[in-house]
Amino acid sequence: MTLLAAITAALEGFSATAKAFPLWLAWKLTKDCEQLTERIIQYEKAGNPADRSAADRLRSSLTYRRKLHAALLAGYAGNPVRDSDPDKDGHL
Repeated sequence: MTLLAAITAALEGFSATAKAFPLWLAWKLTKDCEQLTERIIQYEKAGNPADRSAADRLRSSLTYRRKLHAALLAGYAGNPVRDSDPDKDGHL
């Protein structure tokens, strides 16, 4: 393999990795949202003011992650999330 062929192969590999990164990040954000939702439910079950305050902070973090998730997926053609706003859907 020539040096030029090796460099070309390396660049193609980096390109494929860069294309897959947004999908991996969206998957990770999905898992984070699920974990945050579970923690919010646990805090809400406790019912004391300190836990409700913690749940409110987690809710704002969850909203940010949902917006980021929607933005990541909006770049892919044919995605129904493209024109939706997570805040309008009535999520937490």
